[in-house]
Amino acid sequence: MGHGLTAYNDLFAYSSHAFALIIVVVSILTIALRTGLFIRSVFFSYGIWLAPLFLVLQIVVSERIGISIILACALEFSLSFFSLFFLHKLLLCVRQVNSISTRQLYLSFLGGFFAEISILSYFIHQRNFGIFSDASRIDYLVENRLNLFLTYALLMIGQIMNTIAACMVMRERRWNFLVLSYLLFSCISSVFSGSKGAVMLKVFSILSLIQMDTKRSYLNVCFLPLVSAFLFFVITVVFVGPFLNYNPISMVQLMYWRLFLMNDTRALAIDFERELSDTPIFPEAFRALANRLGHKPIHPPIGLFLYQLAFSTTSYSGGNASSSALLIAYGSVADKLLFFFSVLIIAGLLYIPQVLPIGLKIFRVSICLSLVLLLSQDFLAFPHAFFGSILLFAFFIALTSFNALSRVMSYTRLNFLRTL
Repeated sequence: MGHGLTAYNDLFAYSSHAFALIIVVVSILTIALRTGLFIRSVFFSYGIWLAPLFLVLQIVVSERIGISIILACALEFSLSFFSLFFLHKLLLCVRQVNSISTRQLYLSFLGGFFAEISILSYFIHQRNFGIFSDASRIDYLVENRLNLFLTYALLMIGQIMNTIAACMVMRERRWNFLVLSYLLFSCISSVFSGSKGAVMLKVFSILSLIQMDTKRSYLNVCFLPLVSAFLFFVITVVFVGPFLNYNPISMVQLMYWRLFLMNDTRALAIDFERELSDTPIFPEAFRALANRLGHKPIHPPIGLFLYQLAFSTTSYSGGNASSSALLIAYGSVADKLLFFFSVLIIAGLLYIPQVLPIGLKIFRVSICLSLVLLLSQDFLAFPHAFFGSILLFAFFIALTSFNALSRVMSYTRLNFLRTL
């Protein structure tokens, strides 16, 4: 490597600093505002905090002070605010779980479960998926728009399933057979996909949404999933590790560093900012639209491109295309400012779907929250997830219409029998 990857190396050098800073900031906000929202947000998606605080460390500790990194830091904090707003809305919806009919809750859960099984089965039949791939575990995405769309549709469905699972646990005050079956399926799919702990994040996400009357009730509900998460951690280390050519100790280290590698593209963007600042930002950020308008992107997707520059990779491997990485790496100051406000406008527009009378509000808010998180973590994936969300909204409309029709038919049949 002929380029000094100082910001990238900071990912690991400042790992303890990042943990400490998250604990301090979340604790101060929790005590000052007397709300558990911030603690729940860490368990729901720790990236809400890790991304902006990494950039703060770059400014304060590494003294990287420039318009790009300051704008990127402001963008990540703004998206964190949007994430917290939608998470607060989602918690309010989950708290009102008794307002959702049991039939609708179970139909939604079974529909999502069936969709996840169908998509995973389709992926497994392709030889280049997850642990079945000879190279990168995401080789199945190469030049395959359908697989790309289904992957992000699966992500959105998974988030909705987390919300429904939390509702079912709250209603029954236990982890019933359906929820446990879904978690077992998630373990299996996580192993097949070569994930390094996604199911544990899923468990923590569900736990962050559960709200009980007393602390003791909450701890009783938490016991089983926490034990299950630990067992899956052991399974991942012992069984998934060998597939990825890692011994148990190396696998544990990889899973630990993986927490911070979600900032890898941001760090590499800082390292290569000078070399890439002449590249227009909008063709690289809005790639599909740019292609249709005849302004083709100059480089591959930023996550792949930065890995190619830094590590000379040739396979389909790299980091996520975070919005702050795009802002740091590409464009003039004017372009960066325009992109900054464009992302915030998109995030603000996501307020509209959650107030529309389409299906259950709890699902709409869950989808909007997932889309805001994608704006931060993987901007290039946002269009695919957005179109997937439109299909999910259509599914919810159909489900709501089916339930309404069923109630009307039941009421009509009852009145008919009464007349006999």
